[in-house]
Amino acid sequence: MLIGWALACKSAPPAPMPAYPGALEGDRPVGLIAAEQPAPAVLLLGGYSWMSWELEQWMGLAEHVDGFTLVVPSATLDRKNKPFWNATDTCCDWYGSGVDDLGYLRGVMDAVPATDWAVIGHSNGAFMGFALACNDPRVSAVVSIGGSEYLDASLCPERRPIRLLQVHGDQDDIMPMAGDKTAPGVDELFNRWACTDERCTLWTLPGEDHYPDFTGDLTPRIVEWLYPDSP
Repeated sequence: MLIGWALACKSAPPAPMPAYPGALEGDRPVGLIAAEQPAPAVLLLGGYSWMSWELEQWMGLAEHVDGFTLVVPSATLDRKNKPFWNATDTCCDWYGSGVDDLGYLRGVMDAVPATDWAVIGHSNGAFMGFALACNDPRVSAVVSIGGSEYLDASLCPERRPIRLLQVHGDQDDIMPMAGDKTAPGVDELFNRWACTDERCTLWTLPGEDHYPDFTGDLTPRIVEWLYPDSP
């Protein structure tokens, strides 16, 4: 699964976050594209070795912000200068930093007025999204792109009904759809969250691997899934 990435040679730190219309001050920059009125918010979380703003540019998500606030927080860097989230029991604080990303992201949420929260996460960012859903009742929806959650299900003892969209390439060999020894697969994921057809959806991407092609209509479809009643 993801552990192979951690064995790569040390690389240069990622480039700084680009300018967004809004920002939160602090040691870890947070970009904002804020709605003009009280509105739902999306927390965007990049995967291992990707800053969240890189995921935003990859998805082209900024072009589709309408009626919700987009929040783009910063991960910390591991000893190989790779951005990561300390999300679950297996992903992805491989060097034992102990960084409290759950507390950090809940603090970000505290600072942003929102009527509701959703998380869009890729890979390690999706693991972090599920950790937030397990620990913060404000999270009502998770879009998991090639991700999963805790290996030990007991680490999320109080699951609530959430909306869940799992986007997964059927050729993904980094986080296989069937799961592996480090994380549950899609079937187990849906079982743990007591999914129903009304709340949970699987989009299987034929021929796609861990890095989906966002050049088509995938990003606007995700936004429409989150906010089907938006004009």
